[in-house]
Amino acid sequence: MVPDKEPLTRLEYWLGYAFLRIFHRFKVIGKENVPMEGGLVITSNHASYYDPPVVGAAIFPRRAYYMAKSELFKSSLIARLLKRFGAFPVKRDKMNKNALKFSMAILKKKRAICVFPQGSRQRETDTSSQEASQGAAFLALKTGSQILPVRLIGTENIMPPKSIFPRPARITVVIGKPFLIKSRDEIGSFGDRIMKDIYGLKAQGRS
Repeated sequence: MVPDKEPLTRLEYWLGYAFLRIFHRFKVIGKENVPMEGGLVITSNHASYYDPPVVGAAIFPRRAYYMAKSELFKSSLIARLLKRFGAFPVKRDKMNKNALKFSMAILKKKRAICVFPQGSRQRETDTSSQEASQGAAFLALKTGSQILPVRLIGTENIMPPKSIFPRPARITVVIGKPFLIKSRDEIGSFGDRIMKDIYGLKAQGRS
């Protein structure tokens, strides 16, 4: 069941944004591309545990729900914290039935979800998990939601895989233009398309 209230409060978001600005020289390019209304499937590269809150800060005042691997929810304390941030469990590299139903309910309420098409944290690679990416495309098609490509630059230097504590590094987020999936024929090739779109945004982050 989708909660009545969206994740976090405005104050919590502003505190997180201030932290990123001060410690990571946080910069967002293309903020005007974020649709402020309607269902939205945010798709982003994934290289760090930092990625979900960074995406959240970049799209604010829109709020988003995040798919997180089910193993993270084994601890009740961590599970409560993750849910506070809008995370919900999904099996690694694919969407199980419950995750799909929850995602569909979120989008039908005209809210936003964030999907990492790579399925798990990876460094510079444009490969995607076929099930994760096709699941995102299916959700967008079924609910008439727009897809928003997002490129995170620098988070891989803050908390790369196997790291525990964050390191100081610059973070840039580049937000591409939203688009719609118009037919089932587009779902099969969506993984390749979206990763090319996401990694193609990196050049804008260097300008």
